Amino acid sequence: MPGVMDGVPWPKPFLQFALPLGLANLDFLAVLAETGCSLNVRFYDKFILHMLLPIGCVIVIVLACLIAKLCCIKKGDVEKEVQVKEIASKTMILIILCLYPGIST
Repeated sequence: MPGVMDGVPWPKPFLQFALPLGLANLDFLAVLAETGCSLNVRFYDKFILHMLLPIGCVIVIVLACLIAKLCCIKKGDVEKEVQVKEIASKTMILIILCLYPGIST
């Protein structure tokens, strides 16, 4: 909320509590910018990064799934292949849900 409603005079203890929680949303740039770090990123660059982050995560998960499936096919283990697919889909859903708040703001 402090990042979206910056006109509200939030109490200091609330800001100290809320700003680090941005890591749970995978919003690393906002957390670094609010802590006084010298990392200053323009809004447009942050927007591009946020829009590309889900695509990059999906690509990494798909590649990991394909490598794991190839290992399972070589061993001939069909059950493991199904487990790999289930774990990949659960991981993809979790990452997308974690990225959604940062992207929507």
